[in-house]
Amino acid sequence: GVGNVADVLMGIDWVLQRARQINIRVMNLSLGAASTDSFLVDPLARATRSAVANGLVVVVSAGNAGKDASGREVYGAVSSPAHEPSVITVGASNLRGSVDRADDVVTSFSSRGPTRGGFTFASGNRWTDNLIKPDLVAPEIEATHTQPSVALQAHAVARAIPTPRAARLPMDREGSR
Repeated sequence: GVGNVADVLMGIDWVLQRARQINIRVMNLSLGAASTDSFLVDPLARATRSAVANGLVVVVSAGNAGKDASGREVYGAVSSPAHEPSVITVGASNLRGSVDRADDVVTSFSSRGPTRGGFTFASGNRWTDNLIKPDLVAPEIEATHTQPSVALQAHAVARAIPTPRAARLPMDREGSR
């Protein structure tokens, strides 16, 4: 889809204004914008940080920039506001059609950190965010299995697991979509 940051900011503001009144507790943002700014100054990151500070759980997709045009894995392409530390950033995993977790991998299209947003201080010193993201991975939408769909859905939800820190570092990535 196509949209603009101003509309997303207005949507986040709408949720914040009504959260307590109509009991909104979780905000899901399945969107992302390219950003080279640090989460400290990025407008979407600041808006989602405000939502978290106001008691909402904010879940954001990591993005779909895990590969470049040549098909090579890309690190550091986590979109905004997924690079905000206070949100739960979700990447996609591939179950590889089995019930065994040992063969699960992060999908090749899913964005992953470390984040590369930055900020230059008045002194000229540069800050790079360098955060490990995503916070967790969940089965991609095209997951297939031989079990009935209800069993697969329950199985997929049960396997939405936090990624161990070592698994989120740019090393030993296998598998493709």
